[in-house]
Amino acid sequence: LGSGRIGASGPDTTTQTSLTDDLDFYSELPSKELSLDEFEELALARLKVLRKIEELKTRNVTGEAYRMQLDKTIKANLMVDAATATSASGGKMSPKQVRNKNKHQDIASHFILRAAYCRTEDLRRWFLTQECSLFQHRLEKASKSSGALQSFLHRAGLKFDRVSDTEKDRLRQQLLSVPGG
Repeated sequence: LGSGRIGASGPDTTTQTSLTDDLDFYSELPSKELSLDEFEELALARLKVLRKIEELKTRNVTGEAYRMQLDKTIKANLMVDAATATSASGGKMSPKQVRNKNKHQDIASHFILRAAYCRTEDLRRWFLTQECSLFQHRLEKASKSSGALQSFLHRAGLKFDRVSDTEKDRLRQQLLSVPGG
């Protein structure tokens, strides 16, 4: 660690498809190197988002207020500002570069906290609860855009058939009788 950097030294093997989607099952470790400062910044940034989720739930904030406050926190902590982002060469980042950097930060910060919060069952439970809420928030946003949702489902190897309105109406009572439904 004489260089002050950690991580694998090979090229980033993350697929381009996964770099452009907001949803992830975090099944592959990131392969890019991080400086110790970047490591700390990413951990703190994600922790702010997860603590915001916990705070909003504790205060019983729901609906649009929950979504707006969480989006604001995610944007402030886990997203690169496209207007001011500069590439390694000093020029302005392209939209694709911004998406890739955002995705890298999301994946790296997830794995950093995943490792940090595995020490005890209580920490693991807290981390998993907040991450599930973050995933649910992102899934709800993606469901408004069938392209993003379909891309995620395909990448994750999940195959679902769309249910017609007629079929939903026919099964409405049965679906509503399911606990949690």
